Amino acid sequence: FYPSDYVSDAVASVMERFDALDNFPPNERGKLLRLLLSELVVLLSMVKREAKDSEERELGSRVLNYINEHLYDDITLDSLAKRFFVSKYYLCRAFKSHNGISVHGYITKKRVIRAKQLIESGETAASAADIVGFGDYSAFYRAYTKLIGVAPMAAKNAKKERI
Repeated sequence: FYPSDYVSDAVASVMERFDALDNFPPNERGKLLRLLLSELVVLLSMVKREAKDSEERELGSRVLNYINEHLYDDITLDSLAKRFFVSKYYLCRAFKSHNGISVHGYITKKRVIRAKQLIESGETAASAADIVGFGDYSAFYRAYTKLIGVAPMAAKNAKKERI
């Protein structure tokens, strides 16, 4: 990606060369005009790409903040897409581009980490799973085991043994 100053300077240079077209012989003007128009199209597409990337980063940040504020609610891609007025495919791409992790992966990771804290403070695994928004204990168990490396109650028992 090029800095916007570079693109602005390059567009100004193309415009100056447009002004200088009258200094060229008539048989060369057409060729030069086509080259300048091609260069201008490339530069304008760079500006559009930069704006789109900025838009995606901003959306990724807004979705991240919303998820953090509503982590224990029933969050789905469809509900997020409706809330932010974008397609769920665009939302997923923007979120991952900004945060380096998928929407589902982020929500799962945050919920498992919070559930681990609850379990270590005395909650049962089933209760912790329910509190953090896992509707299904088996899904919680699989996610917890995958992320933490041990079963939920094994982590609680390991903490008791350290005490």
